[in-house]
Amino acid sequence: MLFNHAPLFLYGGLSFNPINEWLNHHSHGQVVYVLSLDADILLTGNPQTNRTLWAVEKQYWDSLSLHIGGLALLDRSKGTFMRPVCQQLKVPDVNAKSPFSTAEIFTFGVDSNKVCIVFEPPIPPSLLPRVYRRHPLPETLKLSTLLLSNHPNPYSQLQE
Repeated sequence: MLFNHAPLFLYGGLSFNPINEWLNHHSHGQVVYVLSLDADILLTGNPQTNRTLWAVEKQYWDSLSLHIGGLALLDRSKGTFMRPVCQQLKVPDVNAKSPFSTAEIFTFGVDSNKVCIVFEPPIPPSLLPRVYRRHPLPETLKLSTLLLSNHPNPYSQLQE
C-alpha cells in the first residue's frame, strides 16, 4: 500500500516518526519502504515530499494506518489540537508507460483547531492533487475546546 503522511509534519506539528514507533512496537522488521520518485505526484507544499511515497506490505496496512490515524497531538501551551485525516486519492502513475495511468494512494492530512489540511482533486491544467486549506471543522473546534479546558472528562461533554 502506498501512502504519504508529510502534511502531518509540514502542517500538523508532528515531531516524531509514527512509522518508527509502529515498527518498534510490533517488531515486524523491514516492512515499510520510502520511495523517491522521478516526478511529482502530489502538491504538498514541499518539493521533496511532492515526490515521496511510503510503501507498506498490504498485510500490515490496516495496523499501520490505524496507528497513524489514531494519533492526536494536544499542546496546551500553544492551544493546539491536531489529529490526522486519511484520504484515498488517484495520482499519476509515474512508472506506467501511458500518461493516463493512475495509482491509488492514501494521504494523511491535518484536522486541527487552527486549520484543516486535506488534498483536493486535480484542477486542470494540473494533474496532481494539491493541499487545500480550509477552516477548522466545528466538531474539531468543540473537541479541542473541551480538551484544552482541562475538563476532567471532556468526552462526556461531547454527548450532551
